[in-house]
Amino acid sequence: NVFHFEKVSCPMRGECKHECIICMPKFSSKLSDAEMRVMRIYYQDKNIDSIADMLYISVHTVKCHIKAAYAKLGIHTRGEFITYASKHQLFG
Repeated sequence: NVFHFEKVSCPMRGECKHECIICMPKFSSKLSDAEMRVMRIYYQDKNIDSIADMLYISVHTVKCHIKAAYAKLGIHTRGEFITYASKHQLFG
């Protein structure tokens, strides 16, 4: 996904408690520590159930971390992730 934002002047600039949070959000493409833990194990060809058991988290949480990591990295499949991780030397 490519995000395009238009910067507009705000009449509340300097007074709004949400300044630079809502009106100018910052997107982070960096994986969180939890996402990185899940993706490291996922990279080692483990299935989602195994990852959940190893990390003592739910299958739903594992799926959420994978989905978030895919979105941040701009990928859609496990194959794309393996290629990305290898190319960028994420795990070694």
